[in-house]
Amino acid sequence: MDRKACCDAEIIECINRIIEKDNDKLYDKLKKMGIAFAAMTVRQISLLEKRIAIAMKKWHKSEKTSLLNSESLFSFLSSHTTESEADAELVQAVSQAVEETCGDVLQASADQYIRQTDTELSITEISAPTAAAVSEASVQAGTSVLRHVTDEISNIIQEAINNGDSVDDAAKRIFDDRLRDEYYEARRVAQTEMMRTHAYAKYEALQQSPVVNAKRWRHTGAKGAASRENHVNISGQTVPKDQPFTLTGRDGATYHPMLPHDTALPAAEAINCHCILEAVIDKDLKSLPPEQKAQMQRDNIRMLNEKYAEKNEKHKQIAGLPVDNTAESGIIKPITVEDIAAVDKDGTISDECKEVIASTIEKFQKDGHEFNFDAVRMVNIPPNKNGGQDVLRTNAIDSGGYPKVVLEINKNVFAGTDKQSIDCMFINAENTVCNSLEDAVIHEIGHAKTIYSRTYANYERIAEELEFVHDIDVSKLASSDGLEGIAECEVLLSRGEKLPDEIMNFYTTYTTGGG
Repeated sequence: MDRKACCDAEIIECINRIIEKDNDKLYDKLKKMGIAFAAMTVRQISLLEKRIAIAMKKWHKSEKTSLLNSESLFSFLSSHTTESEADAELVQAVSQAVEETCGDVLQASADQYIRQTDTELSITEISAPTAAAVSEASVQAGTSVLRHVTDEISNIIQEAINNGDSVDDAAKRIFDDRLRDEYYEARRVAQTEMMRTHAYAKYEALQQSPVVNAKRWRHTGAKGAASRENHVNISGQTVPKDQPFTLTGRDGATYHPMLPHDTALPAAEAINCHCILEAVIDKDLKSLPPEQKAQMQRDNIRMLNEKYAEKNEKHKQIAGLPVDNTAESGIIKPITVEDIAAVDKDGTISDECKEVIASTIEKFQKDGHEFNFDAVRMVNIPPNKNGGQDVLRTNAIDSGGYPKVVLEINKNVFAGTDKQSIDCMFINAENTVCNSLEDAVIHEIGHAKTIYSRTYANYERIAEELEFVHDIDVSKLASSDGLEGIAECEVLLSRGEKLPDEIMNFYTTYTTGGG
């Protein structure tokens, strides 16, 4: 056995000893907190930790290869602006590991928790909102791990650039002792997600139980836990079981979580949180006949599912989503004239303009361009700082770690305006290459290409980076920032114009390549 292999084996053995000892402490802690199936939970945490660590190790191996094959540290750092195949694989592997491992715990734990409220009750199904929340949490876990490792490496690379280090020096610094860091981060994620699963299992039990009418937030004060003062302050707060708590975050913001570890809470309020839910039981209801309580439980599940479906429908309407823009196959259809009409309740947009918007999107998708608009909505966009009006706008909304792309139509522009007038508006504009409504739609398609197939976190990083790119010399608008530069390039390319090599390389770096 070579020296490196021997060293790795020693590290692994050391890790295993630490984990075994930590597992004993964790078991005692979970028992004191009243966590159901504490021993099974510890085993699942260890299993999840290993799966996450393996995924991270595979990603780091890919990064090392990429770094050593890079011409310079700067070129390697620049490559992080787009999501690689390895990035997507890491998010998928972590998300799948969390969903599968935690899914094995969810229903069994929920069943145990509802029996704690009444021994005559049991859980045979998980309501839609809880299932969706746990699924969303798995995606968030994947994107969180990716954000952690990419930020870590990017910071080290930037420091290496500042120090004038070589590629080999940076690679040695980043990847030496990586094994320890992988297991540490994997352990943190595994524990957080398993505790979140138990929180949702307890929440589900309280929601289904017909004998529970309220819930109480309790800080456990578990030994060894770093107590958050704001979580200690909320301990004992009691609310109806279908109402949120009120939590003042460490950032000073006010949050309204339904439970500890709520997916709506920021990571700073969820990671290593040791708070739990307590049931407030109506003793009179416990004396009801078993058949009546069983029916009340079924009614509770039905109401939970109905409220969830109603909430989703409202969110669609607010976002301007068509009622159902997805085919049965799961393939998202292009935005249609009917979709635009559905959100244009007042008939603000002329039929011709609706047709132009919809047909332009459809044509580009049929031609193989990789982008998508998930929704369309009508909005009132105020004039910009130069007094101009945005005719259309593309908005990316975080939806479980991935962007939901919304095409926004400016009601202020289209009100009582025909297509010819809008075309004239663009012809007379001096800051953009757009000469028509068709061009304006293509401009937004350029924005959508920048978002396509990326996680929301990755898109955010790209948007922040491109904010400082001002050398795309194709129009005044293009020089304002890199995102607008890409969108303006999209219009020029649609006309068959040839772009300078450096601008074309910039465009293909940040988009799906033009189709």
